[in-house]
Amino acid sequence: MNFDEILKFMGDQDRVYDDERLGRYSSLSGLWRLDSLVDLPFQNDAQITFELVVESKLLPDSMPKNIHWIEEHMGEIWNAAAAVINELIEAEHIQIPPAFSLGHLWVFIPDGPLQTAEWRVEIEPKDMIESFEVVFNGLNILRYASLGP
Repeated sequence: MNFDEILKFMGDQDRVYDDERLGRYSSLSGLWRLDSLVDLPFQNDAQITFELVVESKLLPDSMPKNIHWIEEHMGEIWNAAAAVINELIEAEHIQIPPAFSLGHLWVFIPDGPLQTAEWRVEIEPKDMIESFEVVFNGLNILRYASLGP
């Protein structure tokens, strides 16, 4: 049995939404998510997960719109996040590997336009114990922190 057949058997076929451009959204726990890959200036095919922060039976219209918005502004978002993460690394004397590589990028989004809402990014570098959180409102950083051991 494949994933679609299992969902149909369970009566949960509305817990999957296929987007022609972005891929497959799923919501087995009530929180919609999309796993994908993103090309960054320093790394191709970095793993990224977009997750809705509120439970919803159906995929909200805002989620694909927000993901498109993030894609359009990824350079600005990454540069802003990298600047504050570098500040944290220096201030907290965090040891970094010789070559930085991204392990996973998590983006937690609300059901509403990101331009006027609070949303956050968690950055998990490879070969590091620490990860980092940056909270945005639109493209403005509200706060940031290291999520250390």
